[in-house]
Amino acid sequence: MNEFVRLSDGERIYGAKSLLQSQVSAINFLKHFREYGRLRKEELVMKIDLKAKIDFALGAITDFARTLPKIQLVEETENEIIFDKEEEHKRKTADSELDEIRRKLMALG
Repeated sequence: MNEFVRLSDGERIYGAKSLLQSQVSAINFLKHFREYGRLRKEELVMKIDLKAKIDFALGAITDFARTLPKIQLVEETENEIIFDKEEEHKRKTADSELDEIRRKLMALG
């Protein structure tokens, strides 16, 4: 047994509009989903490209660092300290000799 329901024109139009709006929403969703997938693929390609460029830059920096002259830090040894003290003692000795000579000159007049 079949039962039928009579719809008024307003109800029929409302139902048709709702169905069409649902279809528009579904199509927009698919468009956005496809765009999202495309952007994710583009992002992946860009990340791979960026990683390659970073690796290249790091290699260039490493090569550049190898070509720079190496600086060796010289630590002060006890001999250098002793040498500096001897220099200071000689300087003091020379100053004291100069003072002594000046005193003798003043004494002579």
